[in-house]
Amino acid sequence: MLDELQRRNYAQNTVRAYIHAIEDFAKYFHRSPDRLGLEHIREYRVHLFRDCKLSPATIEGGTAAPRFLFVKTLRRPYLPDHIPFPKRQRLSSNDPIETAPTTRPRTPTLLLSGQSR
Repeated sequence: MLDELQRRNYAQNTVRAYIHAIEDFAKYFHRSPDRLGLEHIREYRVHLFRDCKLSPATIEGGTAAPRFLFVKTLRRPYLPDHIPFPKRQRLSSNDPIETAPTTRPRTPTLLLSGQSR
């Protein structure tokens, strides 16, 4: 898998993250990752959600690594519906969005645009 990632010129951080994700995946089942299948990925994702309480974004990264291994490295057939990415929660327009504190004074937009009363 490492050779395939490097051949495709993946970023070093992505390579590290994928290798780490596959190592954790294999350790969870106490088997080599090439002996695991789609059902194992589904079960592992449930473990990450339920037991590890990871966010959907983190699960998404953990899903991309096995997809890459099975499709690009092991050349197994794959359909996107077999291992869908988890749905992320979106903020609704009613939810307050927290902003980072700023030291700059907040100037009204009218003053910035040159308009006056």
